[in-house]
Formats: sequence, structure tokens, C-alpha cells
Amino acid sequence: MSSRAHTVFFWGIALALSSFLSAQAVSVQQFGARGDGSTDDADAIQSAINAAPAGSTIDFGGAAYTYSVSRTILLQSGRNYSGWAKIRLSSRAASGSPVLSLRDPYPSNVSLTGLTVDGNNVGNAFVVDFAENTSALIATNISIRNITAMNTVGQYAIYSPGTLDQTTITGNLFFNCSGGISVFSPNHLAITSNHFDTITRDNAITVMYNPVPVEYGQSLTIANNDGTNLTRMGIEVIGEGQSRPGSIVVSQNVFTGWHVPPGTSFFGISVFTGTGAQIVENVVEGAGEIGIEVGSAGALVADNLVRDFELGMTVEASNLTIQNNHFLHNAKTGIYVTNSRYSKQSTVITGNYIADAQFLGIDTSGEQWEGSRVSGNTILRSAVWPNDASTVFTGIGITPPRASVSITGNSIILETSTPIPGPGFIGIRINGNAGSNAQSRYEGNTIRTTGGFQGTGVYGNSPGSLDGVIFTNNSFVNLARATDGGSPQNPITSGNSTVQCLQNGLINLFQ
Repeated sequence: MSSRAHTVFFWGIALALSSFLSAQAVSVQQFGARGDGSTDDADAIQSAINAAPAGSTIDFGGAAYTYSVSRTILLQSGRNYSGWAKIRLSSRAASGSPVLSLRDPYPSNVSLTGLTVDGNNVGNAFVVDFAENTSALIATNISIRNITAMNTVGQYAIYSPGTLDQTTITGNLFFNCSGGISVFSPNHLAITSNHFDTITRDNAITVMYNPVPVEYGQSLTIANNDGTNLTRMGIEVIGEGQSRPGSIVVSQNVFTGWHVPPGTSFFGISVFTGTGAQIVENVVEGAGEIGIEVGSAGALVADNLVRDFELGMTVEASNLTIQNNHFLHNAKTGIYVTNSRYSKQSTVITGNYIADAQFLGIDTSGEQWEGSRVSGNTILRSAVWPNDASTVFTGIGITPPRASVSITGNSIILETSTPIPGPGFIGIRINGNAGSNAQSRYEGNTIRTTGGFQGTGVYGNSPGSLDGVIFTNNSFVNLARATDGGSPQNPITSGNSTVQCLQNGLINLFQ
């Protein structure tokens, strides 16, 4: 064999050996960890981690092992931590201590797999600690998979005060934790397929966008998570920092069942940052304040199911598309366009099914929704609420916009076996002073009742509130009055019709 061949051969062996050594498994038991649930194994586990070369796997063994630790275990970058064992913080540990801390100025290349991390109601589970680094906080290529975090107090079970880049948190269980996951200013972060059961104080998932001097704000995916017995929010994405347009995706999450102290409230999902967020195919059910809150301009909110919240959804940003959602049995309103300081202009509310809201199907409460379109929605009221005798249900409530809007092709239906006492039902209520709604278009809407002649189709609340409003091809069926309200009114009309209404009412839409 030639000298050159020998050299190539031995270099090959050396590279193979190096790869083998870097991928070797280091057992914590080899360093004296007992895993009997009572021995303090902190020193032994720490020794194993300190001795493990970069690229190695620290193996904690099977589910039969429970390691009690009296202090935080410090993880190192460039290593894998795996097993099915439990690591439990002992009662001797300092209050608020994490069980595991990745302490590195620049954390990177760490995987945590399969372990049960038990805070024992003393501390939390896992913290990314940037040590002496106080600026440009960024952790790269972190993977947390299939772990169980339980009995945590203080901070969130998984907490990072800096950017997580190229990071995956997936398939984990959070049980009896004060909070679930909290991260800041993410970049290429996926939080997927996690289960939350009994979150006692904070959110299941919190993502905060803060301005930081590193590249961040691309590709946040929060998908296929589920939770029950929650206290505050299922998902909250918030902050003044930057995110790339369309980079926030919140999809196919299911949060049902909150357990909150009396006098407190909660939201299902809140996305209040960035532009172009996609909030799709989520399910939130609970008797809280807001099902879905959206303050991300240009967001798509589609195919979600929201049940039993006071407000099914609140609109806090402009250029939203809200389509094909189901809002069911909301104690106040299905979709609420708020009167907050944020613009809601050019928003599209279309194809939604709103059933059994108590007071309003769709409520536009402020003037900053000019250029918006409300079309093709079905608003149904068939359930009986306890105080119906003294309230009015309104399908669509209109506050005058700064410029014209269009309300087209909506079906508003009161479906009851017996009439609701009192005025009971208004299909579309239009507020405002004379001329304040001019050039807004109401076309092809159907307003009807079953169970007797009831309510009013269109109600103009003050003289002239319908002046210059365009009403065409609307249908009024089985109503006590097709129109009512302040007079005189001077709308622009054509093609409107009544079927089995007792009165056309005070406003002439039927020329």
C-alpha cells in the first residue's frame, strides 16, 4: 500500500472515530446518579454533563428513574439531553429555581427529548439563560420535543428572555404549571402539537416581540396545540417589535375549558402585533371575555370556531379579512369592531355564521371602519336568553363611518317558537346624524323572522341618519315593521320588497 493510500486510510479511521466519539452517549448513572427519587443527584448529573464532549447525548435512562435535584442543572450547548426519566426539583431547592437552565452567552445546538421535568411546586422547568450576555440575545437551533413539564411555579415552564432562532417546541405536555411557554422576539420558531392541562396563572403560550439588535421576526408558527383547564389566554402574541408581513401563523389550535377565579376574565387567542397574521382553523370555547382578539393589520381570520365568549371576536386593526368563521352563543356580540384608537378601515367581514349572540350579531362601534364591507354573513338568533323580555337583539349595528361602507347579501334571521316580548328584534340598526351615512350601500340583504310577526327590518335611530344611504334589492319577511325610527329620512332606494310584513313602517324604502 502506498504512503498516500496509508494516509487516506488512517485519516478515514480518524474521522470515523471522531464522529463516533462526538455522537457517543454519556449516561448520568455512570457518574453516580441513582434515580431513586430520594438521593440528591444534582452533582452526579452535572458531572456527566460537564464531562460530555460536544455533540454527545446525555442519557437519563428510562421511565423507572426519578432524579431528585436540589439545585438547577446547567445544560451546555452542542449536546442532546434525552431519556424517559423524571428530573424533580427537591423541596430543598431555592424557590423559583428552574430544574434545567441552558446557561450560555450564545446558546445553540441543543435538543431536549422525552424527559419529565417536575418543578415540584418549587420552581419552573426550563430556562434559556444568556449568562453574562446582556445584549443581542439569540439562541439558535434549540429543539424541545416530547417532554413533560409539570408542577411548575414562578416563571413559565419554558422561558426564554431572548430570541429563539431555528427552534422547535413540539409534542410536549404541560401539566399543573403556572404558565406554559414564553418566548421573546422569535425567528423561525415553531410551537406545535403541545398539550396544556391546568395552567394556573398565566397564558398557555406567550410570544412577545420586543425590539432587539438581532435578526428576528420571520416565521412564527403556532399550530395544533390544545389546552384545557386554563386561567388566562390560550395564545397571546403581542409587542412593539417587528415581524415580517405574513410571518405569524396561528392555526388549528384547540382551547376549551377555563377554570378561573370568580371576578376574573380571559381571552382565547390574541394576536396584537405585526402585519398579515394568519389566524385560521382554531377552536376556542369558554365563558370568557373575548374569543379572538386581532390587532394585526392585514390579518386573515378564517374558518375558526368560537363558542360562549362574551365577544366572539374583536377587530382592532385595518384591512382585516374575517371570513367563514363560526361564532356561537356569544353573551354579547359575535363580531365587535371596537371604538379604540386603532384604524379598522377597509376590513372585510364575509361568509361568517353567527348564531345566538345575545345582543348583536355584528357591531361597528367606532367611526374608523371606512371602506369596509360586510357581506354574505348569516346571523341567526334562535336561542332564548334569560333576559330577553327586556332586551333587543340586533343583527347588524352601524356606527357612522368616516367614509362609505357596504352591507350586502347578509341574512339576518330571528327564529323563535314564541315572540320575544318588547321590541325584541332589529335587523339592521343605523345610528348617526343627518347625512352621516351617505353613500353607504345596503344591497341584497334579507331580514326575516319565524314564529309570528316580530320586530323591525331597518331602524334609523335619528332624523336623517339614512339620508343619502343607498338601499337596493333588500327583502323584509314576516316582520311587524319593515322600517322604523326617526323621521324624516331620505334614502336612495330601488328593488326592495316586503313579504308578509304587517307594516312597511315610517321610512319609505319601497318606491
